[in-house]
Amino acid sequence: MNSYRLWLVGDDGNTLLDDGKRTLHQLTVKGKRVNKFLLELRDANGVWPEELRASLTGTQISSLASTTGRPGAVGLVNSGNFCYRNAAIQCLARVSPLTEYLLNEASLNALKKGDANNNESFATTLEYSKLLKEMWAAKKKNISPNSFNEAVRFADQFDDGEQHDCQEFVSFLIERFHTCVARIEHNNSVGDSESSEGTAESEATTSDNEERNCDDAATDEEKAEKATIPENCGIAVDWLPIALYLKYNHSQELACEDDESVAETWSRHFAPSSLEHCLEKFSCPETLDALIHCDTCNEKTKRDKVMTIWRLPRYLNHYGQLSSGHFVAYARGNDEKWLLLNDCSVREVTEEEVDRAGAYLLFFERKD
Repeated sequence: MNSYRLWLVGDDGNTLLDDGKRTLHQLTVKGKRVNKFLLELRDANGVWPEELRASLTGTQISSLASTTGRPGAVGLVNSGNFCYRNAAIQCLARVSPLTEYLLNEASLNALKKGDANNNESFATTLEYSKLLKEMWAAKKKNISPNSFNEAVRFADQFDDGEQHDCQEFVSFLIERFHTCVARIEHNNSVGDSESSEGTAESEATTSDNEERNCDDAATDEEKAEKATIPENCGIAVDWLPIALYLKYNHSQELACEDDESVAETWSRHFAPSSLEHCLEKFSCPETLDALIHCDTCNEKTKRDKVMTIWRLPRYLNHYGQLSSGHFVAYARGNDEKWLLLNDCSVREVTEEEVDRAGAYLLFFERKD
């Protein structure tokens, strides 16, 4: 199923048949019937020959699926057994907070500074950020992530050109993103701290100069009064410790009366529980017994465990065997529409068409 593809052969180029809803009788190019088809087979290295040709010549791959004008609805050319990378990128690109952060101009400048120091994490993250910017330009149907793949080559575990586990590649990218973001945020906090200290020192110097100017302008009598040494004075405090001895051998009889709060507690305890009530109790905040290290204050503090509701906007599916196969991505955008992202092919699908049974990785997004 994922080892071959069908193309339309036309005078102005080939068109990928990635719209499963059309029949052969409905396929036309510029209003004319087409009677030539090309059956493309994936080679032993997992490379599509047509995608490799497009990558080398810099040409666009034409397809029937119409996603023009939708930001991010861009296919990624598979130029060498990189379907696991393309699927991972398509899913991570739709993690809105991460994408917005990496597309920010300040973050991009910070990544460029880090890359100048020959840092592999910054180099990978910088190329990923550039790839995101190109994907979100929405001017092309598909692009070749050659620069990004070159940056990943520095990682020994992904430099053999073989098929790899997509989950391992996602973890690899997230680790590098985390390293860069943590360093950028640390540098920003240090810069803010130094700036505030410099302001405080400037204010202290100004105040000190003003006091000196005032001293210079003071009269000789005022200076003499300031120089006068006050007389010694002493304060005596008499402290008398008094011990109070209380006798605890007195007994007192207390009457036990029914309280409304007690009756209310018992009624709640024995009342029948509803599913909504159980979910509410299960998701309420809970203070953990153990102290957790806080990255902000760098101390161990009490933390609350909070259950939140998450939405499932994207799947990553694997087809084939453990040693070989093919990765594709299903993703839902901000417009609540699903896309099937299969290397250079991108087409819109309904929610019913999403292959949940074949899902390998699930990407969740928290709803605040």
